[in-house]
Amino acid sequence: MQTQTFPLKNMDCDACQRLVSMTLQDLPGVEKVVANEREVAVTYDEGKITPATLQSALADVGHAA
Repeated sequence: MQTQTFPLKNMDCDACQRLVSMTLQDLPGVEKVVANEREVAVTYDEGKITPATLQSALADVGHAA
């Protein structure tokens, strides 16, 4: 398992934090997600998912920095 922190943008409310958390948590290989208004820490199995995929999922929901 690896934990990586990604910066976030446009995090204006609690719903944004929930959206980011739910989006990442649903990806295969993601074990834990902790989001706040500035960043998200993701613990994941590097054999199942890459940081690029995580960053892409953040971009898809409009919160990649």
